[in-house]
Amino acid sequence: MMFLKATGDSENANTWLDRTVYHMTGNAAKLEKMFELEADRFMNLKYSVQDFKTEAGAVKGEYTKNSASPFVLLDEKVNDIAFATHTYKHTTMGFFKDIVDMPNQYEYSIEFFKRFYRPEYATILVVGDVTSEK
Repeated sequence: MMFLKATGDSENANTWLDRTVYHMTGNAAKLEKMFELEADRFMNLKYSVQDFKTEAGAVKGEYTKNSASPFVLLDEKVNDIAFATHTYKHTTMGFFKDIVDMPNQYEYSIEFFKRFYRPEYATILVVGDVTSEK
């Protein structure tokens, strides 16, 4: 996504319960390039083991930061008790023991991506100074 940053545009992502959102902000004239970049992410995503481990460390740091709030801890406990087998049982990031082990899960991350990050599970929203014809 260096293309976007180089031209003053931006992209980011977030995840919550049943969704992951990738969003780009940029000039409408670059819309076709933005579609190309997202299509490339779906078809050709590659990341190194070291990059994965770095991101896994960031996830652990975010979990630790969030768990400083008693409300987050309460929500985590309620969900753990309320859900027996549903994925809502754990936080969006997972159980802490899984987060700690995440740096060892590179191969699983590839399989997870192949299983869930598929075009048939995606919704694309375009807002701004654009028309459907363009």
